[in-house]
Amino acid sequence: SDRMKNAVLREFYIEREVIKEERRRSYETNPRGLLYENLLATAFTVHPYRNPIIGWMSDIENLTLEETRSFLKRYYAPVNTVIALVGDIDPTETIDLIERYFGDIDPGVPVMPVAVVEPSQKGEKRRHILFDAEPQLSMAFHKPTLPSREDYVFDLIDQILGQGPTSRLYRSLVLEKQLAAAVSTYSAPGARYPNLYVINATPRHPHTVEEVEEAIVAEIERLAREPVSEAELEKARNRLRTDRLRFLRGNNGLARMLTYYQSVAGDWRYLVSYDRNVAQLDAEDVMQVAREWLTKANRTVVTLGTEGEKQ
Repeated sequence: SDRMKNAVLREFYIEREVIKEERRRSYETNPRGLLYENLLATAFTVHPYRNPIIGWMSDIENLTLEETRSFLKRYYAPVNTVIALVGDIDPTETIDLIERYFGDIDPGVPVMPVAVVEPSQKGEKRRHILFDAEPQLSMAFHKPTLPSREDYVFDLIDQILGQGPTSRLYRSLVLEKQLAAAVSTYSAPGARYPNLYVINATPRHPHTVEEVEEAIVAEIERLAREPVSEAELEKARNRLRTDRLRFLRGNNGLARMLTYYQSVAGDWRYLVSYDRNVAQLDAEDVMQVAREWLTKANRTVVTLGTEGEKQ
């Protein structure tokens, strides 16, 4: 509460230089950061998701102390805050405590959601980044976000394709064909608005990004063409359940998830209903979502390396 009311920002100019250096280190001179930043800027044309969280260098350089104070006042306010308290607590005492520390703070003005809607992608996008580093490939597909049914299906798809050493992409690209040194999958950059399903891979020398891309596409097409076995589907469900239970083991994890789902999905009960909703999905759901969203027209491919023409 003290940060909400009494933020001084006396080291603003020093910290601005720190953030500039962080941006150089994490994005401008880091191949993975540069790849990710270009992926977002290529996949999104109008939605703010195309902008990096840390900002562009020109944003940081031109940021003023007054703009920062205005930002804090607008977003770090009670009206935009979710508090979760977990543990052996007395509800009455706890509410009194919250009132004592937050009750006299100006509630602020409700923050309106982003009104910009990213238009549907009508064709594949490609970009190559010339950079002196080992080749990298990043492939992304636009997708719905929570609490849509498709987002639950993408959680299963993510487990099947890219999570762990028994996943299809790791088994095929890294272990069997040895085309890639590493492969990873995730959703990005946020979850409040429709986002991206991302597949990253690093080719294993002497293989190329083209070979790796072809192998990834083959696995995606297989997912859209062939039903996932019930055994593989149940394994994916179990991994999702286990990961969530592991995260919820402590009070801190539970509090974090309650605040996350309340602020992002608009309802903390998403946490309670998640496993039940995932259990209702079947192989047909996986194929249907793969056919609708994991398509060439909905695909963005960004590569990085010393060869190729920057597009």
